[in-house]
Amino acid sequence: MGILYKDIEYDGLYEGYEEKNHFQEKGEEGERKVRDELVNSLSDSYSILNSVYTRTEEGDFTEIDHIVLHPKFILCIETKYYSGELDVIDAETWGKRSNNGEYTKIDSPQQQAVHHAYSLKSYLESIGIHMTIYTIVVLVNHKSSSYNRDTDQFYKSECPVIFKKDLAHLIEIIEKQSAGSYPVQHSLNEIADQIIDEHEGIKSSQLFWYKKLAMKDNDREAQYQLGKMYLSGYYQEEGRLVQVKQNEKAAIFWLSKASKKGHKLARQSIRQHFQN
Repeated sequence: MGILYKDIEYDGLYEGYEEKNHFQEKGEEGERKVRDELVNSLSDSYSILNSVYTRTEEGDFTEIDHIVLHPKFILCIETKYYSGELDVIDAETWGKRSNNGEYTKIDSPQQQAVHHAYSLKSYLESIGIHMTIYTIVVLVNHKSSSYNRDTDQFYKSECPVIFKKDLAHLIEIIEKQSAGSYPVQHSLNEIADQIIDEHEGIKSSQLFWYKKLAMKDNDREAQYQLGKMYLSGYYQEEGRLVQVKQNEKAAIFWLSKASKKGHKLARQSIRQHFQN
């Protein structure tokens, strides 16, 4: 069995700028299924970390669903519990046709997964750990979803899309491909500890608590602070300014939520933004 180094935890945060909904709850169920598949199908030469935060180059942070550590490589996994027919529209967008025929556009989970792997690689290299990192998207339910690989002209080799039933086989292929390479000069426990240290550092940051209060507790002051941060491109952390990438969509989303709860400064910020 694979060694479960860090289990799944849910902090009440969600991706994007929409309220947590049924589909995100199904996503959590999918993550548990993939976690169980990894633990039960891999040998004890693997360590498995779930629900890991890592910083991004934009000054924000993101969550990686699963990280699989092997002495010769790392695998980052983005899990999706989709149903219906799936295809790739462009580098940033997928199309999803539901069982009732409704067609919607969704953010590309491949782009998300590649971004996660890049963020993790940047962090590890900054502390002297250089490893090959692979990334994949795992679709949990092969019985209720289909994926048209012929439409993927963007991430086919960089980030393949597979079903959960094929996960163990793919990892076996990666391990065989890595047979001729040398193990890194760090133990899996040492690498896992460094990843967890980064994760815990993020959870103790001001930005994390703004997001948790804004999303989980619906706190209007935290929503205002998030909106102001994304509008200005910085926030304060222990008396110092930390830069983040400006994001008008996120800024207006959070300022609007705070404004609807009667936050006067949030309402004023929105008015000033659109007057400029």
